[in-house]
Amino acid sequence: MTAKKISALFLFIVLPSILFILKKNQLSIPLISDEGEYAYEARLLSSHGLPYQDAYNQKPPLIFFLYQLAYGFSSNPLAPRILSFIFSCLTMFFLFFITPESFSPLSRLAAPSFFVILSSTPLADLFSANCEMFLILFNAVSVWALIQFWKNPKNILWAFVSGFFCGMALMTKQTVFWFVLGLIPFWALNEDIRQALKQTASFLTGALLIPAACAFYFFTRQDLKAFAQQAFLNNGRYIAVIAKLGWGAIFQHVLIWWGGWYLMKAVIPNWTIWALCLYGLSVLKISEENRFGVLATLWLATSFMGAMTGLFLFPHYFFTVYPPLAILAAQGLECLREKYRLSARSVGILILAFCLYPVLTQSRAYFAQSPLELSKALLYPNPIFESKLIAREIQKQTLPGQKIYIFGSEPEIYIYSGRKAATPYITSYPLTLFPKNKSQISEELSRLRKSPPQLIVYSDIAGSQVIGSDLGIYFREQIQKFLKTRYSPVGKVPVLPSNAPPQFIPETDFPRLDYSNTLYLFRLKNS
Repeated sequence: MTAKKISALFLFIVLPSILFILKKNQLSIPLISDEGEYAYEARLLSSHGLPYQDAYNQKPPLIFFLYQLAYGFSSNPLAPRILSFIFSCLTMFFLFFITPESFSPLSRLAAPSFFVILSSTPLADLFSANCEMFLILFNAVSVWALIQFWKNPKNILWAFVSGFFCGMALMTKQTVFWFVLGLIPFWALNEDIRQALKQTASFLTGALLIPAACAFYFFTRQDLKAFAQQAFLNNGRYIAVIAKLGWGAIFQHVLIWWGGWYLMKAVIPNWTIWALCLYGLSVLKISEENRFGVLATLWLATSFMGAMTGLFLFPHYFFTVYPPLAILAAQGLECLREKYRLSARSVGILILAFCLYPVLTQSRAYFAQSPLELSKALLYPNPIFESKLIAREIQKQTLPGQKIYIFGSEPEIYIYSGRKAATPYITSYPLTLFPKNKSQISEELSRLRKSPPQLIVYSDIAGSQVIGSDLGIYFREQIQKFLKTRYSPVGKVPVLPSNAPPQFIPETDFPRLDYSNTLYLFRLKNS
């Protein structure tokens, strides 16, 4: 069998199959908070609603359209997970074609192989259909287009194509800005100044096309102000929240996330691939002849910068690091092959060993743990299966046209219950973490008093409420007063660390709301 046929077999059959096997245990986990937000916005689009205006959100809109695309094929709430899997497979294909043709066939296959392992790491993949899982494909296509231009410098259309997919990525998540900024020098550096200007202009034109189309879309629907405010201007408040902590607290925060969480859960289990990447970086020579190595390094650096922006450091933010990490690991393997004159068989054994080690060390999460056990192990006390259970109870106790309200960050409840939100705030954190002023909270309370929803879910979980200001405390207190005067308790779903299936427990006495890790359900009195 020829090298081309072997490569095709691995790219189109073997590696996608392995990726599916490794992800299968995680695909069944119910939607989590971020996915619930995007799913709600997608359902709005399908029913002629308006994202941002009808439902507050701080992500650019392309992720909503991607979810809408997924739901166009299936009404299953988990349909976007399948689309995310397809995007991962396409990213894997492009990684193969991005690696230089001068690499040995096995070293070229190493990049997609390493990506399969990295991208299926349970810690990262629990956010299966988040923004990062989609935008990495757009980043990969942008890089691939740049490499095609290097092969044919006369075809300036590649600059536009590269920019176009950068624009797609930007409209999926704002932190891709660093990646786009990192690509500009590759188009601007040219001995012919006129040609450099043409290339840069073509790249920037492509990069601005999708953002301009999104702006026009929301302008025609009188939603441009809300789109600009929520998706871009308000994001600075995330950084402001962390900045208030002071440098000592920031350092501790970063140390806890990286040293105590991400390093232990994602880096160390995959240390073989990270080590190869570091070796590839250590032998990197910055020169005109090694533009590919410089490009991959800059891709890695800008991906880290994007993940670190805001310093919240959630594990799925670092998913964007995996494509360049896999490529640089493949480069490290190719350097080892050349330095020690390794045979094809030896290279194959090395790839197998470097990929098998992470799978074996995490085999319990991949194969033995149930979706419930896995979600508890990595995301407790996030109410994953508990949210789905209370959504079923909401379905029983409401009619399709009736609205509900959630104090917390579990918008997936709206999706599983099939009920609409009573206000545009489908999550509470914009009002608990960084409200603009007290009038913003008063307006939300006024909406609830004027048109009280049939049911209210109160998430008594600190990580769900995300209280980060005095105004946030005030909002929580006002919600509790509103519940005591207008609502009566129906029941609760405790969020327990055990692997026992969650249970809905009827409740008649008004509970103490003191961070008991419980989802409480309240019904409007006399309804």
